[in-house]
Amino acid sequence: MTASIVPTRNLAVDIFRGFALVIIFINHMPANPLSNYTPSRFGFSDSLDMLIFCSGLSAAYAYQKIFDRDGFLKGCIKIWRRCITLYFTHLGMFLVLLLLVFGLMDNIKSFSLLDVFDLGRALGQAPAALKEAVTLRYMPQYFDILPLYFVLLSLMPFVIWVAKYMGAGSALALSVLLYIVSWYFGWEMVANPTSMRHWHFNPFAWQLLFVFAFAIGARWVQPFAVTRNRVYLAAAVIVLAMPFRLEHVYTLSPYLLQGHNVLDWWADKSHCRPFRIVYFLAQAYLVGAMYQNYSTVFQHKIFDPLVLMGRHSLPVFAVGVFCAFLGNLILDIVSSSLLTVGLVSIGFGFLLWYTACIFQSIKSHTPLRAMDACPAAD
Repeated sequence: MTASIVPTRNLAVDIFRGFALVIIFINHMPANPLSNYTPSRFGFSDSLDMLIFCSGLSAAYAYQKIFDRDGFLKGCIKIWRRCITLYFTHLGMFLVLLLLVFGLMDNIKSFSLLDVFDLGRALGQAPAALKEAVTLRYMPQYFDILPLYFVLLSLMPFVIWVAKYMGAGSALALSVLLYIVSWYFGWEMVANPTSMRHWHFNPFAWQLLFVFAFAIGARWVQPFAVTRNRVYLAAAVIVLAMPFRLEHVYTLSPYLLQGHNVLDWWADKSHCRPFRIVYFLAQAYLVGAMYQNYSTVFQHKIFDPLVLMGRHSLPVFAVGVFCAFLGNLILDIVSSSLLTVGLVSIGFGFLLWYTACIFQSIKSHTPLRAMDACPAAD
């Protein structure tokens, strides 16, 4: 494999990763009516596809140049350091969640919130749950995303080694092979030994989308050139699939309902099945075409908050998980009225943006009050 010319940072990647984090926050509050208007309600992909794909691209931008410039070992060390950060961030979030639950138990009106987050084992068998959390064999519901990214990123040194010595085609072929073999043999990872609940997002399957995104970001493969016919084809995939996703449409006809059931199975989220990948890549192609022709639109200041959140995705995600938990608790204690939901969403949404501003201030060594605005570029 020849040395890659890694592209400069792509604003669209940061924007859509920030947007994905906002959608994840909304979807982690089941009582939030805003979740009825998120991408998953209108198509066969959602914020997770967006986040994993953008994270794969960002990983290529961040690490491939280190492998090319400083050598394989230093590149591996850089990735492993990031993996250690991800791992201990996940454990820290788990411990903080337990402390919050134990401290707020008297204020929880019902145990539905505990069921939503699958915290029964953590409360009933805390020592065993803590040991299992260390080995990622137990994790609360909605805590799957960070361990998923940890596993995906951990695989990349091997994938990069294969690409370096056997060619990028071999690396992609191995990724496809792992995807197929895990599907055939039903490989899963346990998230709760009591109920035998699996990881909601199977890393053996999701690695395919991540590796493909990394390959694009590292210039191992070139994305299709933008042509009118390809744009029409990508748009057709999205438009023709929409009636089979909109509940008020596919319930009108038994044929549409049957089509929905078939496509829904082939777009299963837990196992990132083939139609889900095809559907998402059609969306990504259209976004790429838009960015190529209207790149100045993405530089507008209106996107600055999303850019910041996308660039500081780890702290924003961590804060977002607890915002979702506390938001659910507030809705459980007070009410789930539209006004309460609106105030909670806006308040915690501002907190996510402010978290990104704080980390940007630390990174740039600029006092927060001295920042004219959260910049859209490093």
